[in-house]
Amino acid sequence: MHNTVFLVGRLASDPNYHEVGDGKKVSNMCLAVTRSYKNEKGEYPVDFIDVSAWGNLAEHVNNYTHKGDLVGVRGSIITEEREVDGYKKNYPIINAEEIKFISKVKNKEKEQNDDLEV
Repeated sequence: MHNTVFLVGRLASDPNYHEVGDGKKVSNMCLAVTRSYKNEKGEYPVDFIDVSAWGNLAEHVNNYTHKGDLVGVRGSIITEEREVDGYKKNYPIINAEEIKFISKVKNKEKEQNDDLEV
């Protein structure tokens, strides 16, 4: 049996980078992945999928990606148990093993500042 997932989507927010436990580094992010078909309203539905990257990969994600960037993720599905309204539920998370930086969203403010002459 295999537990491998490949996703391509845009970061729904900047990565949340921090250290946990004994100094392990983690970047948590939400990936907006568009489905390949249109719904009855003529829109492409979007799934928001939680992704975690660890160690050096977490550092790279934190340093080089931002909200709106298009990335490819290869990893595996893990579940995290959370208590919501007194009920325990399992939520899927993608444990990233590889993240490819496909394209960056242009920062209009940075572009405007780059165009200024000093």
